[in-house]
Amino acid sequence: MKKRLIVAAIGLPILFTLFMVAPPVGTYIGVLIISVLAAYEFMRVIAVKSSINMRTFTMLSAAALPAITYHCYGMPVREYFVCGTAVLFVSGIFADAIRRYDQGNPLYMGELFGSLFAGVMIPWFLSTMINVRMTRYGYLYVVLPFFISMSSDTGGYFFGKFFGNQKAFPEVSPNKTVAGCVGGILSALIGAMLFGLMAYLLEGIRFNAFALIICGAIGSFASQLGDLAFSLIKRQCRVKDYGYILPGHGGVLDRFDSVIFSAPIIFMSAELFQIL
Repeated sequence: MKKRLIVAAIGLPILFTLFMVAPPVGTYIGVLIISVLAAYEFMRVIAVKSSINMRTFTMLSAAALPAITYHCYGMPVREYFVCGTAVLFVSGIFADAIRRYDQGNPLYMGELFGSLFAGVMIPWFLSTMINVRMTRYGYLYVVLPFFISMSSDTGGYFFGKFFGNQKAFPEVSPNKTVAGCVGGILSALIGAMLFGLMAYLLEGIRFNAFALIICGAIGSFASQLGDLAFSLIKRQCRVKDYGYILPGHGGVLDRFDSVIFSAPIIFMSAELFQIL
């Protein structure tokens, strides 16, 4: 717990400085770093037999998608660059898989499609934060997923610790309880309201409280789903953590798993309920 608190005390100011205080390039740098490290950790866990080519392709793709999202923002051809990068990556992965199969060293399908997930889906999900940061008041909106996900995680932990008896998914996440799931949603509602208060104090923006509550609930569900999804992969691969870069937390994926899933869902919900 002590290590977790120390890392949080150091990491949170850096995180909010990059995404909120710094200009949009800070969000780009933050997303780029998280995407590349997440791709590396994911491949390290699932692709034990993967070649250096596959890992390199995966990490290059994880870096390229945020770069294109940022540097080509507002350009009509940006979507073509994004799709082209994804196609090149997929082509490279399958070319390497074909070569290895022909040499009698085939890849497992889990490794192949895991590489596609790490190299395309993770950076694509996270790059929604770059798009939002480039808009008016983007410095506020971009931290909404952090408010909701961190509130959900923290509330779920304490509700589960003090009120949790019934396990929710004991085989996937032994520490997650039904009370923790419910507490996570309730805490996310508080996090969403705190975001609304911050927006009002900083920019005088008034949000519909009902819309914030709905967004918080949907965001918490997506956040918990992301946490469970990445926990399932760890169980399947029989590892405790994705990495060791964050003492007390594990790896980047262990800390940002919920944000990866929740960011695009929260932004979509915010747009739907006219919060953005």
